[in-house]
Amino acid sequence: MFTRITNRQLAPPRPSPVTLLTVGCVLLLSGVATCYGYIATRQFVIRSARQNALLQVQQGVDEIDQWLAILKDRISTMGRTPMVKTMDWAILEPYLQRELGAQSNFFKLTAIDIQGYRIGNTSVGYRRTDLRDRVYYQQAKAGRTYTSDTMISRTTGYVQVIIATPVWSSEPPAWAAAEASPAGPKRPIGILSGSVNINRLVEIIDQLRYGADSYAFILNSQGQAMVHPDRSLMSTIEQPAPSLLDGPQHEMAHLVGRMIEGERGIELVPIESQPQYVAYLPLQEAHWYVGLVIPRKTIEQQLPYLNLIAFVVVTLMASMAWVLWQAWATERAQLQASIVHAKAVANAAAAANRAKGKFLSQVSHELRTPLNGIIGYAQILQSHGETRPSQIQGLTVIRRSGEHLLSLIEDILDIAKDEAYQLSLKPQPVHLPHLLAQVTAIVQPGIEDKPIELSWSADPQIQAWVSIDPQRLQQILLNLLGNAVKFTQEGAVRLRAICLGRQESRATVRFEIQDTGIGIHRHHWETIFHAFERVDTAQSLKEGMGLGLAIAQQWVKKMGGALQVDSVPSSGSKFWFDLTLAISHQPVAAVPPVAETAPPATAECTPPSSLPKEEYIILHELAQFGNMQKIRDYAEYLQQRYPTHGPFLQRLVAYAEQFEDEKIISLIEKYL
Repeated sequence: MFTRITNRQLAPPRPSPVTLLTVGCVLLLSGVATCYGYIATRQFVIRSARQNALLQVQQGVDEIDQWLAILKDRISTMGRTPMVKTMDWAILEPYLQRELGAQSNFFKLTAIDIQGYRIGNTSVGYRRTDLRDRVYYQQAKAGRTYTSDTMISRTTGYVQVIIATPVWSSEPPAWAAAEASPAGPKRPIGILSGSVNINRLVEIIDQLRYGADSYAFILNSQGQAMVHPDRSLMSTIEQPAPSLLDGPQHEMAHLVGRMIEGERGIELVPIESQPQYVAYLPLQEAHWYVGLVIPRKTIEQQLPYLNLIAFVVVTLMASMAWVLWQAWATERAQLQASIVHAKAVANAAAAANRAKGKFLSQVSHELRTPLNGIIGYAQILQSHGETRPSQIQGLTVIRRSGEHLLSLIEDILDIAKDEAYQLSLKPQPVHLPHLLAQVTAIVQPGIEDKPIELSWSADPQIQAWVSIDPQRLQQILLNLLGNAVKFTQEGAVRLRAICLGRQESRATVRFEIQDTGIGIHRHHWETIFHAFERVDTAQSLKEGMGLGLAIAQQWVKKMGGALQVDSVPSSGSKFWFDLTLAISHQPVAAVPPVAETAPPATAECTPPSSLPKEEYIILHELAQFGNMQKIRDYAEYLQQRYPTHGPFLQRLVAYAEQFEDEKIISLIEKYL
């Protein structure tokens, strides 16, 4: 009535080291992905805030430039009138007084003769004064309409900016319009200048803000503040303030140097012992430079939220690592107990079952709860009315990363992932004949027992060096050529590269594989390119999952072509695809000449005896472990270290990309 339950029957299945290692790898990759997402989001938030600040400064600069351009155009227009050209104060004064009353920009207009003496101005009337020391006079005499730095008016005492323009006896020469050397056929007969109060500049700068505690300023070409919230720092020609170039803060001095060199940007520099951002841009209408000082906390105000989420994620990952370590430690303890205490196997197995149940319960609780909190918190912030679009994008990245991690946890015991369709191309210069020879050499061993002629050819019109992803092209050709050899018992298999057209820098190439095999019926021509679809033949039922042509089609489409087929049952098949390739004129390294037919299999696919035995052992262990990615990586490493073993290692890579682990093991065991 009672069935005896043995220790072996009671012992529950333990997670294998491979499973625990896989879980650990998933944990590590998830942590790396989360860390990368945090860093990318953090950089995006800061970059967006910096760009917005720079845009704010640009708006202020544009407003000042527009204002100065209007003033310069106005004074230049007055300088071209017949009344001004008389340079006679009796005629000039009534005209200038009318112009002054007709607009509100200038508060004073001044006429200066060509020798540098003021004829008169609208404030004091006729009064000759020596103005030869003024830079604006010197620049206008040279034929340029010039905007001065701030200065104090000698007649009104106002802080002003003077815009001066030359007065010509006729239209100004071409060199004056282009602000070239004044050594032209004509010279100015006088200077007309307009004085502008800086109140408008102060108003624009005071309105230029980016958050609380930010302020703007204007520097002249000497690095002195023309407009600044601290009025004690404002400089004029008569009362110059210290230049910021000579200030005690070296980082700020370097920044001011870049400003007056005409650069633009936003940088973090210490100001009064506090790191602050400074956005700066040059003006176009004057040798002035606008800066905007922004507290660091204003630019980085969204980072505390990201830091909080990062802390939660780190805590989550630490919990996962602890749970994994506990499971591993429990497993080892159970294994040791079962060896030492054979009679207690049943009890130990029951304890293992309880530990596994606890493990799964802890994983479900420790991982789901924090992840749901992260996802929910991100969704709340997204729906918050005050969240800006740039912040919503960052929160979307966080939410999607959390959802992805939650999906990984749900399927943590089923993590097999097909990477075949994660397409990414890496074009590089490739010697096409050499690649065709390599592909043919790799397939050569498959026809050793068949009366098949295997050959390749390349159209001479094709440039030897083209730009393409060699690994993916080789994968496609190996797949098609391998199928041709597999389903051909006798006859010929040919690989050809045909030039369909060529321009100076590009060529259209058709890659064609033709065989004399069993052929394919027309109603299978479409389905053979679908995943897990195979033509029901005796050979196809023995090997393959029907993924090869689907993968090849995906890669061909990624390269800009389409894989096509034409076949006659019992007569053979022809597969081809057309690609437009860039011609490369700078090959990475010279490639030795290749023959029109594939070399013997023993010369290309048999590894020389000089390959260290430990390398075969490592490859064999990787194959037993079933890690196709590691096999590809290690084979590529060996190709660099032992170039003479290229065909053998390329064959390993091809098998690994097709997940044919049994063929890899069989090939390696020949040399162990």
